[in-house]
Formats: sequence, structure tokens, C-alpha cells
Amino acid sequence: EDGQRRIAPYAGATVKVTFKTRHGDALLIRAHVPNGEQVPLGADVLDAQDKVIGMVGQGGQAYVRSESRAGRLTLRWGDGLNERCTLDYAVDPQAASQPLIQLESECRLPVKQ
Repeated sequence: EDGQRRIAPYAGATVKVTFKTRHGDALLIRAHVPNGEQVPLGADVLDAQDKVIGMVGQGGQAYVRSESRAGRLTLRWGDGLNERCTLDYAVDPQAASQPLIQLESECRLPVKQ
């Protein structure tokens, strides 16, 4: 959650620095939009509270750590309504014990009005 701290130790000193960490399952989600195209590299992955929890990498793969075994994520690669999509995911109970859970999901584009 918090990846940096500012400290000023004296010469020869050792300092204990504490960082908050995320808990939950490590998910690698391969996302694609309905026409089969991959979600753009660098797209943000947002949780239900619109908090950025990951980023889309090569091959449309998003790595996230989630406390929930099922839910909805938003992938956003711009400010426009047509530059985002949502996907639902659910972890199979048999896969839940694996260190990295791999999923595939279609990311739905917003309905045009």
C-alpha cells in the first residue's frame, strides 16, 4: 500500500522501517474485450471503491492482490467512457490454495446510450 518512507539515519545507524502490505489472493487475470482484442498495456485496474489495485501488463494480463474471492474490477486506460471496461471474476475453490491463481475473463465495454 505505502511503498516509500522518508528517514534520516545517522552514520552507522540501523533503522527499522515498517510498511503496510496488502493481504489476499494473488490473481493473474487475462482480460480481453468482446471483439477479442486485448486490454491496452498500462491500463489501471480498479476495485469496487475505485482504488487502483494493479495494472495491465503484456498480453492483457493484470496482476492484482484481492481480499475477495469474487468480485468486479474496472480496467481504465483513459478518461473517456469508451476507454474502460468491467470484468467479473470468481476464484474456483480448488484453485484457492495456489500461490498464483490464473483466471481469464471478458471485460465488458459500457453500453452506448
